[in-house]
Parts: sequence; structure tokens; C-alpha cells
Amino acid sequence: MLANKVVVSTTGTLSTRSRGGRPPCFNFVTIEPTAVQITFFRWEAERGKFRPSDTFAFAREQHHGSPVPV
Repeated sequence: MLANKVVVSTTGTLSTRSRGGRPPCFNFVTIEPTAVQITFFRWEAERGKFRPSDTFAFAREQHHGSPVPV
């Protein structure tokens, strides 16, 4: 939870195959004391590799004087 809200990140199957015409993809999640970042990686068949596309960041509350739960 961030700022009393639930953050949900979904992705497709990590595979080089495609389903329903959508490219395979996965999410790379970085959790830091001040923010949670989610970077989407999509398969580029012509290059034969996953490439980062969009990144979204969500600020985390600061807890002064106590550790921030991660």
C-alpha cells in the first residue's frame, strides 16, 4: 500500500511467444525508501530481446525517526 491506496501491477507471460496479438512483457519493480518504481519491458521480436518501455513511480510516505517498511 502507498498513501493508503493499493498499487496493482499486472503483466503478461514471460515468454518469447505472443498471445492474443499482444507482445510478451514483464515488470521490473524497484522499491526504495521514498518511492516504488515499475518499469514495463516488452518483447521486440525484430530485435530478439526485451526492451524497457514505460516507467511509473509512486511516492512513499516518509516515516521520520523509524524505519520505512519495504
